[in-house]
Order: sequence, then C-alpha cells, then structure tokens
Amino acid sequence: MLLASTSDLLETTNTYLQTAVAPVAAEIDRQPEALKPAWRGLGKLGVLTLRVGPAPVTAETFALFTEQIARYSGALAFLQTQHQSAAGMLSLSDNSTLREQYLPEMKYGTVGVGIGFSHLRHSGKRMVTALEVEGGFQLNGTVPWVTGSGIFDQFILAASLPDGRAVFGMVPFRDTQGTQGEISLGVHRSLCAMTATNTVTVRLTDWFLSANLVVSIRLGS
Repeated sequence: MLLASTSDLLETTNTYLQTAVAPVAAEIDRQPEALKPAWRGLGKLGVLTLRVGPAPVTAETFALFTEQIARYSGALAFLQTQHQSAAGMLSLSDNSTLREQYLPEMKYGTVGVGIGFSHLRHSGKRMVTALEVEGGFQLNGTVPWVTGSGIFDQFILAASLPDGRAVFGMVPFRDTQGTQGEISLGVHRSLCAMTATNTVTVRLTDWFLSANLVVSIRLGS
C-alpha cells in the first residue's frame, strides 16, 4: 500500500486498529495466537520499515505511529518496534545482498526480524562471544532476551569479539541443531502484561555465522 502523507499513514493505521485490533486487544496482549494475525494485518499495510528507504518518516511521525498502536495493544506496538529497529540497522549495513534479500519482505512482515543486542550494555562477563574463523565467526553464549518467538523468522544478534568490537549478524530464531552448530530457545520472559510477545532467552553453542550474514562490525559499548 502506498501512503502519500503522514496523515494518510496515521489514518490508514488507525482504521485497521479500530476494526481488527480493538475488538480483540486483550487477547492480542496475552496470546501469541492472537498477536500473530494482528502483526500480519499490520504488515499488509506496508508500514513495517517506516524508517527505511528513499523517504523514511521522521522520528516524530514514527513516535506518533507507535503511540497510536500502543493505545490499542502494547504487545503489537512493542513487536513492531523491535522489527523496525532491525530494519533500520539492516538499512545501514554495507552488506547489500542482505539488504536486498530482507528489506522488501520486512516491509510487509512476510519476514519478521527481531533484535538481540541489549546485553552489550551489561558490564562484566561478555554474554555472547565471537571468534573469527575461516569464512565467518563462531558464536557462543546466551542472549538474555529476544522478542517475537514464533512470529519472527530471524533476529540480528550481537556478539563480542576479543578486541572489544562487536559483530552483528542474522541468525535463525528457532531451535536449530546441525553442522552449523546449535541454537536453543529457552525460558519465556514476561514483559509486564504482554505475555503474547513470546520473549525468550537464546543459547548459541558453536554457532557458525557466515560472513555473508554479517550486518556490521562496530566498536562495542
């Protein structure tokens, strides 16, 4: 859907929220089974990469958009914010192949992408580490929380390198075990009353992150 202005964006979104979200708002905040179709419906509006592209919306417009959703469902507002943050990070990546593969699908929510890098702000022991190996990086550790299990397909993970930098890369958001290593989704963590967001811990054991899935490498916090 092509939205010509801020007023069009907010009006179209509000119409969807009133008709599809408001009648089941309580269920959406509590049940992943209700949140997922609400997420898909929002995606059909083409509003899930608003800070990306040749004409990104302003910070003020994005704040109004998010506040509008939050008036109906905190879970849906939080979920889309995580996805939009991933899109924003991906749009700034030097990895053009990754941008071209994911961003068009992310706009409509046909591919959902979360984020897992708040642990970089924690002092003390590094929670997720990366070692450079042939063709990419080997990752180990536990991400304390990632939102959107069962809804998002991938998430952008941050892992600390020995030299103090951090590598950000795209990894599957599901239990996975094989020659590439292991990813295990752990305990569900409740965010206030928003149990539907399926926020979980993610454990990586000798996970191989191929260089072509690296979003960026930057100085750690």
